[in-house]
Amino acid sequence: MAKDTPTQLRTFADSGLVRYVKDLFEAFKMSRKPFEEEWEECWYNYLGQYQSGTTWRSKTEGKSGRSRIFVKLTALKCNTAQAKIVDVLFPSGGDVPLALDAESYQELYTDLGFDSDAVKKAITKAQRKLRDHYRFIDLPEVMSMGILDLAIFGMGVLKGPISETKRVRTPKLRTLSGVPVNTLYKDINPVEIEEVAETRPVVDHIPIWEYYCDFNTKDNTESIMEMQFQRPLPARFLNLANQPGYIAENVREAASRASEYHEDDYTRVMLGDNYSGTQGEKDKRVPLLETEGLVPVKYLRAIKKEYQELDLDIPEDLSDEESLESIVTIAADGILIKVQINKAGFRHFKVCPYKKRPHTVPGTGVAGSMRDSQKMVNSSARLMIDNKSFSGLSQFAINGSRIDWKRTKNTRVYPGKVWWTKNNVKPSEAIDSVNINDITHNLIEFMEVWLRFSDEESGIPKISHGEQGRGDFMNKT
Repeated sequence: MAKDTPTQLRTFADSGLVRYVKDLFEAFKMSRKPFEEEWEECWYNYLGQYQSGTTWRSKTEGKSGRSRIFVKLTALKCNTAQAKIVDVLFPSGGDVPLALDAESYQELYTDLGFDSDAVKKAITKAQRKLRDHYRFIDLPEVMSMGILDLAIFGMGVLKGPISETKRVRTPKLRTLSGVPVNTLYKDINPVEIEEVAETRPVVDHIPIWEYYCDFNTKDNTESIMEMQFQRPLPARFLNLANQPGYIAENVREAASRASEYHEDDYTRVMLGDNYSGTQGEKDKRVPLLETEGLVPVKYLRAIKKEYQELDLDIPEDLSDEESLESIVTIAADGILIKVQINKAGFRHFKVCPYKKRPHTVPGTGVAGSMRDSQKMVNSSARLMIDNKSFSGLSQFAINGSRIDWKRTKNTRVYPGKVWWTKNNVKPSEAIDSVNINDITHNLIEFMEVWLRFSDEESGIPKISHGEQGRGDFMNKT
């Protein structure tokens, strides 16, 4: 059977809608570029690694025999900030602090004619159901990852609520005509495990490298569109073919175009020194760009005209130049796999800055606040180690004209070495030791200045300074 061509499949790769989304994506990448350099520096500081493009001073730094120590001060501060914030949000062992108090509204329930005992039971049941739901969607873990992004990059991104279907195993009592089966047959297990597909609203953490919008706006809600770029495995990507709203044949075609490398994949940055490149089949991924935002009506009508099966309810009174909040998803090299009007009335991307910067979307995080301190602490540590290596080892000045080299042979120094001099010259006149001053004490004082400065910049004192109360920490940040 001949394989369908992209034209037969109606991939819409050349449509005005796809070109519109691609052009916005390129513009968003340009607006994000200045922040990416800072993010990359903050990320490598968190990993405790020097960036591959680090410029070392000629003959004095980073060369063979010189120290390249990295003091993981940024990681300490960021992890402390994350732990403190998580402790504030989830103080009860990971559970969401949720309390619905029936006693405070006792009179209100009575006036409205509700039975107070029934209300208390309903509230208790609602609390239990909400806590079970938060565990089901791993909310504490999702929030923890977002908070770590906040501390490192100055901005965290969540996406939700979005519907997700999970297979849940639940025990079920076996019955026969409504009678438990074990009352009739003692040797039969009365309980069986049943798998049930449950669809619930979930919240997902979006890595900062996958999020795009117009970064030159005051906040993300003012951006014309928001996007998430990711590269899922083909097998997982194919699951979209069974989801409502997706064009199944286009999903399958996009999966067949998986590739090992994509210029917008930041895996090489996220893995740092552990990145080993791509190795064939295991690294094949499908580029997937999910967008939510304003789309000109003329592009929506053009797609609807060409593909009648799409569920696009476009009001007739809108002109072609007006825009509608829509959800558009393209994959691979521009295959349209989903387009629909956003009937929810809101976008699903939630962006939170750590410390707000005026007139831009990203904020400033802990790592960004202490970039200078991290550099100076690293420089101090390298100088201390290099100075110790020079001052701790003996160096010699030799007057070669006063040494009898035929008998002494060479300049090697070892216990029992015999140095032969000429003309009865004293050994001290032919060989002298050269001592390099040990300035470690001064460097320690210099480092302590920058360690204290990092406390000031980040607002997070070192744990060794004493345990800080929750209120003290939150006041400082």
